[in-house]
Amino acid sequence: MESIYALVMQIILTYMTRDPFEIAESLGILVKEADMGNQQGFFRYIDGVPCIFISSRLNVFQRLIVCAHELGHYYLHSEIAKEKVLREFGLFNMKNIVENEANVFAAELLIDEDELLEKFEEGYTIFQAASSLGYSTNLIYIKLGEMNKRGYDFDLSWGNRELFN
Repeated sequence: MESIYALVMQIILTYMTRDPFEIAESLGILVKEADMGNQQGFFRYIDGVPCIFISSRLNVFQRLIVCAHELGHYYLHSEIAKEKVLREFGLFNMKNIVENEANVFAAELLIDEDELLEKFEEGYTIFQAASSLGYSTNLIYIKLGEMNKRGYDFDLSWGNRELFN
């Protein structure tokens, strides 16, 4: 399989957006919101149609992250989703490889590398950058970890306050 980063960059070039809702619509993926209790979202096929379900209890940014995460399952784990429902009770489960890959997909899709670097060059901490961009620090850490794999050298020890001094 090609890298998740390469896949996401191709998707962004193809659809000219980072918006997972727009991409899902272009792909014919049905996206529905419903009150699902503690469950944040899930991806599955219903009668051969790919479907993303998102909790209506989430705020706008959380819905965006869940949609991107579930879109990651569509691209990376469709064969698994044809056999069982991929449910999310809590994002950022990094112990499960399938969930980890969907989290990486979401981070790569949603967070523009140049925009993130610009925040750090302006003196933002990881926490401030996350708040400014509207994402959780967990998603920012995942993105930075992936950027490190591509040659960056961010200190990702928890509690790191500044990336540029």
